[in-house]
Amino acid sequence: MLIPWRHYCPTVTERTNTLTLYFWGIYEMDFTKDANRKAPKGLRNSFWSLSASFRPTKRTHNSRKRRCSMSIRFKWTVLSAIGLSLFIFVSFAQAQQPYEITCCGAGTVTLLYASKDLTILSADLTGISRSNHPNKTFNNCTWHLVGLLRIENGKTHWYQYRKYQDPDGDTFAAELSGVDNEGTFKFLKGTGKWSGITGGGKAWLTARGKPIMPGTSQYCGISKGTYELKK
Repeated sequence: MLIPWRHYCPTVTERTNTLTLYFWGIYEMDFTKDANRKAPKGLRNSFWSLSASFRPTKRTHNSRKRRCSMSIRFKWTVLSAIGLSLFIFVSFAQAQQPYEITCCGAGTVTLLYASKDLTILSADLTGISRSNHPNKTFNNCTWHLVGLLRIENGKTHWYQYRKYQDPDGDTFAAELSGVDNEGTFKFLKGTGKWSGITGGGKAWLTARGKPIMPGTSQYCGISKGTYELKK
C-alpha cells in the first residue's frame, strides 16, 4: 500500500525492518519491508507494506493543548488589534469635522503700486458665509478681511486674513493665500465654541464681476475642508 507524500509529515524514523511515519505529529503508522515484492521504479529495492493501523502518538494530547492555547492567544491578539484600530478610527473621525462654505462679500480696493510688470493692491472687504454641508457649520457667519494682491507676470498672488463671527457672537480667525483662482484656507485661533480650532482646506474663487463702483470689489468663493476643536 502506497501513501501519497502530501498526506504525511516528513518526520520519518527508520528501524531495521520497520518504517514509522508521523502524520502531522498526532498519529503514527508502521510499515514493514516485504523483500518478496518488487519495488516500483524510483523506490528502494524492497516494497513497504502496511503492518499496523493509525494510532495516536504519545505527544498527541500535549500537542493539541499547545495548539489550542496558541490558537486562543492568536485570536485574542487579532481581536484586540481590530478593536484598537476601530477605536482610533472612530476617535479620529469624531475629532475631524467637515465643512464647506460659500462666502460672498464686497469692499474697497486700494492701489499701492503700479508699473508695467508689477501691481500691488490692498483690500478691505466684508461679507457673509452660507454652509453647503448638511451639518451647517459656519452658516450665516459674517466676516471681515484685509488682504494684499500682487499681480506679476500674468499671475495674481493673494493673501488674506479673515475674522469670522457666528450668530452667537463667537469668533475665529483664518489665513488664506493662493494664486489666481485657487488657494488654501487655514484656521488660526478662535473664541467661545471655536476655542482651540485647527485645520483647514482648499479655497477657490467662484464669481467675480466688474466693480459696481471704482475702487471696489465684489466676489464669491468656496472654502472646503475639515476642522478640529482641541481642548
